[in-house]
Amino acid sequence: MRRESAPDDWCCLGLKGAYEDRGERGIAVHFEKVEQGSFAFILEARAVSEEDETNNPPLNTEFPVAITTTVYIHNCPWCGISLKNFYQPSRFG
Repeated sequence: MRRESAPDDWCCLGLKGAYEDRGERGIAVHFEKVEQGSFAFILEARAVSEEDETNNPPLNTEFPVAITTTVYIHNCPWCGISLKNFYQPSRFG
């Protein structure tokens, strides 16, 4: 998945902080370009940081374990604004 550059401004500090935390253990937000001038925002919950996942062998368990869970979002989880309406393509650097 190709991650795009950050927008020039943010709807709130919560979303900005979540974007800055992407790839780390915990909850983060990232986005990807899905078509000409359109972006999809993804809420990500990670049990293990990307660095730890890369540098350690896979878990050996008798049952499946999700290291990362993602879901597409339409509204900011912190302030509720419509992401599609707020983040026009011109806001991205």
